[in-house]
Amino acid sequence: MIMTTKINPFIIAFSCYLVLQFLQLFVIFPLEAKYGSNLTFAASLFFLPHLVRILAVWMLGPLAFFALLPADIIIHLTIRQLTDIQIFIPLVGSGCAVIAFELFKLAGMNCYLTATNKSNWRPLLLIGAVASVINSVSSSLLYQGLILPEDSLLLVGNYLVGDILGLFFGLLMLTVLGRLLRLNAAR
Repeated sequence: MIMTTKINPFIIAFSCYLVLQFLQLFVIFPLEAKYGSNLTFAASLFFLPHLVRILAVWMLGPLAFFALLPADIIIHLTIRQLTDIQIFIPLVGSGCAVIAFELFKLAGMNCYLTATNKSNWRPLLLIGAVASVINSVSSSLLYQGLILPEDSLLLVGNYLVGDILGLFFGLLMLTVLGRLLRLNAAR
């Protein structure tokens, strides 16, 4: 019984993360490459999977890392063959939210769902922004050699904007959906 209650949320987190990663790869990245950024192969200006990172860690705690990492590895191997140093990119992507939540916990603000037992999106946006900084800086360092040095700051900016916009839009949609469901249930 215990195994069932732990596996289901992990499977859901893994599946949502993988589905949004593939949506990113096959829909959003091509649109961005056609109409916008030349750094789409590395960072998106609208990255929805960051929402799943933050929500998975918020709900599952640090163990969410083990649900996110396999999906991150699958998507990165689908995109390109990872070189020596780039093998760490899935670790950074899957771990940035855990690190951010743990930093807040160390600062005395335990924002995990198990500690707060309520939905408050504002701290999640803040934690998501911190996770994005961790992801942006770390991933940009790992992509050195694949991008021109003059594009390094642009890459960091793409990561920051994409992660935060993806998180904000996703939380906004979840909030609207939740209110619509509550209104529908009240009728």
